[in-house]
This record gives sequence, structure tokens and C-alpha cells, in this order.
Amino acid sequence: MELVKYLEWVGLEARRSGGLRLPKASIVRALVNVLMRMEVDVSGVTTQEELEERIWGAMGKVRAWAWVRGRGR
Repeated sequence: MELVKYLEWVGLEARRSGGLRLPKASIVRALVNVLMRMEVDVSGVTTQEELEERIWGAMGKVRAWAWVRGRGR
């Protein structure tokens, strides 16, 4: 239930801050699209916690790459 409430909050916060209310399904689709673009290695993953760690690791790589690209400007 906590996850559903958070998704509802994200959708309402978008509207409250000047955008449009985002449906929960749109938020989940956006998250999955980002996950696919990050090319997270899911081989051998057996738990939700392990998947979360892989995602965090991939996010670190993306941030490092963005920093390197931005530094060269």
C-alpha cells in the first residue's frame, strides 16, 4: 500500500507544481523505460533487494558518465 500512496503522491505533486496529474500507470511506464535505457544487468538476480542494488549500481555509472561528459565542456 505504501508504494501505491507514493505513486499517487507523485502524480498529484506534478499537478500541484504546475504540471498535469500523472496516472500511476504512466509513472510506472516511465520508470520501466528509464530502467531499460540504463541496461541493468539482471543476470542471476534472485531477489528484489538484489535487483535494487543492481539498479543503484547502474545509476552510479550513469552519474559518473554524465559528470565526465559535463567536465569536458
